[in-house]
Amino acid sequence: MEVLEAQWEWWFQPFVNHTLLQEALFASMLTVVSTSLVGSWITIRGMSFFAETLGHGILPGVAVAALVGGSTLLGAAASAAAVIVLLFVVRRYSPLPNDIVIGLLFVSTLALAVLLLSRSRDVFIERFLFGNVLGISSSDILQQGVIAAVIFLLMLLFYRPLIAASYNADVAALLGFNPRLVELGLLTMLTLAVVASFRVVGSLLVFAFLIAPPASAALLARRVQTMMFLAVVFGALSVFLGLTFSYHWGVATSAAMALCAAGIFFVCLVAVSLWHKISQTSTAKRMSRTTVFLGQAEPVASEQAAQKR
Repeated sequence: MEVLEAQWEWWFQPFVNHTLLQEALFASMLTVVSTSLVGSWITIRGMSFFAETLGHGILPGVAVAALVGGSTLLGAAASAAAVIVLLFVVRRYSPLPNDIVIGLLFVSTLALAVLLLSRSRDVFIERFLFGNVLGISSSDILQQGVIAAVIFLLMLLFYRPLIAASYNADVAALLGFNPRLVELGLLTMLTLAVVASFRVVGSLLVFAFLIAPPASAALLARRVQTMMFLAVVFGALSVFLGLTFSYHWGVATSAAMALCAAGIFFVCLVAVSLWHKISQTSTAKRMSRTTVFLGQAEPVASEQAAQKR
């Protein structure tokens, strides 16, 4: 009984006693909902590199907003929209592959943000890069809740078109869906998820929540709905573990949550690999037994046929 009480105190008592941790947990859970739903489609469509670029792409707008004393949320949204428009324009007129264009945007936006923030000693770039989940206010949580609700509604609206477009753009067009409009809807949801999450985990580590929980879920799920559900579960688990470890060990909260999300992925990867090996071994044994049985049955059948003659 004492062991159970000690475990309860270690894992759950911090969230019971500290309002700050409760708010951080709630804000992080809203981040998980937004990033896991959108990240599932990012993983399915192979857009992880662009998602990471967009995470850095919000930094110039955030930097300008911080320098002039404006809303960093609006600055992040404007910067993300500019990156998306720039990507479409460059992709249309450039003969180079998309990954090269995205890579250049990745470097350019991060360098521009560092250049802007280096002009001021009062603005610290670390809080934009790594977030500050323990400094989240009630208004920030409200904004996150509204954005998470909008993403959920857009996900319901675009679910069937995304299924069709992810399978085949031509098939989606034949079914009456506009592939470009579907892509724009997904990019809008991605922008909302990144903008809503950078205050919690930062622009660098938001990529971990967009990719790691959906990637873990993709190893286990065969249906998109199941993948989304498992992604939210894995994301929530990584948030809980990260906050708990950060409280007891005094480490960076957002980094702890991101590492837990990555750790869950590798655990799932090892478990799935072991399961496949066990399944292959058992299948091989069954086939071997069947072959032996058939090999023994063939002479008996031949002998019975000879006796009948």
